[in-house]
Amino acid sequence: MQKFSKIEQTIAENEINTTVFKSDRWKIVKQDGWEFNNQPEDYVVAIVYLSNHMELIFRLEPIPSYKSRELDYDRFLTVLSGTRHHSEEIEECLFREIYEETGLVISKAYSSHQFLQSLFVSKGGTQKYHIYWVPLLDSEYRLEKAPGDGSTHEANSTSFRINISQINTLKPVDTITSLCIQLAKKELGLK
Repeated sequence: MQKFSKIEQTIAENEINTTVFKSDRWKIVKQDGWEFNNQPEDYVVAIVYLSNHMELIFRLEPIPSYKSRELDYDRFLTVLSGTRHHSEEIEECLFREIYEETGLVISKAYSSHQFLQSLFVSKGGTQKYHIYWVPLLDSEYRLEKAPGDGSTHEANSTSFRINISQINTLKPVDTITSLCIQLAKKELGLK
């Protein structure tokens, strides 16, 4: 088999998983000549569809990293998502994040959500997105005031509902939101 590059598979002994930097959200390690974030918390992503209303739920969030490049915008379109805590099951995180960001309290008997796929966030880390399709009938949830997670960031964020006839008007700026819009269109049989 012909190789596409001439990169040698050599690893210096001192480069095997050496921690370069550590904080609450980052653990930058050096391994095999790469530096990457080796923080163990994954992300859960919810594509929430309110079936009786033919509406999807998205967010507008003030994301500092995006704002640093896009100075004309205060908030950005995002899909519902959140960080999974160490001891938390993925589906437990899914329903917690939906509640925190939207106020939707989903019935304990609910089981119509579907796992779609897990993907690495980027080459720069070990974190994954776990993506779920969450179709809800009115009888499967009740609406409360969204509590958020207590952060200023979340207090300045807003969830909104959009009819599926308007889905092509959404302007995502990140890969995961763009992908989730395409996945929603596929689940709904839209072009």
